[in-house]
Amino acid sequence: MGYCRECEKRWMSKSECHCSGCHKHFKSEYAFNKHRTGAGRFRRCMTTAEMEQAGMLLDTGKGYWISERMREGVEYSTEQAILLSVSEISRDEIEKTMFISTLER
Repeated sequence: MGYCRECEKRWMSKSECHCSGCHKHFKSEYAFNKHRTGAGRFRRCMTTAEMEQAGMLLDTGKGYWISERMREGVEYSTEQAILLSVSEISRDEIEKTMFISTLER
């Protein structure tokens, strides 16, 4: 579904986002938008440290960043920073996130 020519990252999900500036990959449009900071010509990508400070987490198994919204109710290891289970996210929460992302466009 998606492919970046520069870093050769591939993804199949329509909900995932890839930044062509820093080449970090995100589970959702919300997480992608959250990693951008500043305004106008000062707009830029957050550093890894800034994203972690903002509550974002890198799922090294999947290769993408998730926002604090996705962390709620999900067990993960802070020691390894790996998401262990996504099954605890309710279907209602996923549908609500998808609906909100369509409104933001």
